[in-house]
Amino acid sequence: LLVGAGLLTRSFSRLLQVDPGFRPENVLTFNIGLPVAKYPNDTVRVAYFDRATEAIAALPGVTAVGATSVLPFSNNWSTASFNVEGFVVPPKGSMPWGDVRVVTPGFFDALGVPLRAGRFFTAQDTRDTPEVAIVDEDLVETYWPTVDPIGKRITFNDFTDSVVHWITVVGVVGHTMHEGLDAEKRVQVYFPLAQAGDGFMTFAVRTQADPLAAVGGVRAALNTVDPDVAIAAVNRMD
Repeated sequence: LLVGAGLLTRSFSRLLQVDPGFRPENVLTFNIGLPVAKYPNDTVRVAYFDRATEAIAALPGVTAVGATSVLPFSNNWSTASFNVEGFVVPPKGSMPWGDVRVVTPGFFDALGVPLRAGRFFTAQDTRDTPEVAIVDEDLVETYWPTVDPIGKRITFNDFTDSVVHWITVVGVVGHTMHEGLDAEKRVQVYFPLAQAGDGFMTFAVRTQADPLAAVGGVRAALNTVDPDVAIAAVNRMD
């Protein structure tokens, strides 16, 4: 029993030293699912999330606001196969595979995910501009270890398709742990909400003090945007 307890304590201590890739302190999280009847397309959904972000950002004590389709450690995930420019799928091999997320421009600042190269998404990344993506440092180390990844491209097409739809990499961010501090890593790809669209997002609101103290203000701010849209799964990120 003593040996087992010692090993368990040592393993737990090692997990506490693992960097999750973001700063969970002082972050409020909650979900918003837009009703399809009222928000039937991506244009009105993106407009709602833009207004919601602006309303929350204006609250006293809020330092950053962002949203994502899949929040780390939320027991949710979204994965897909894709191809990266310059990578040749080996015989009997498979296309690259990893986590795929849709985020708003402020998500990385809100969660404290570091920028390694290039830029974050901005309000200028819209449906009327070329499609862009941000990838994590693990993807770069795996597929572009010796070249500048900014300007490289990924695609969800198989290279045997007659037309390949390319998406340009504009930024590289740190890797974030997702399913657990001891879970197997997957490379990560992010797309801007304005170009990808989504009706269900999880918000991350960074505050100067206890994030739960901001819940009332957040609810009031969102009521000014649309009183019929409720928030759910309110929690602290830490």
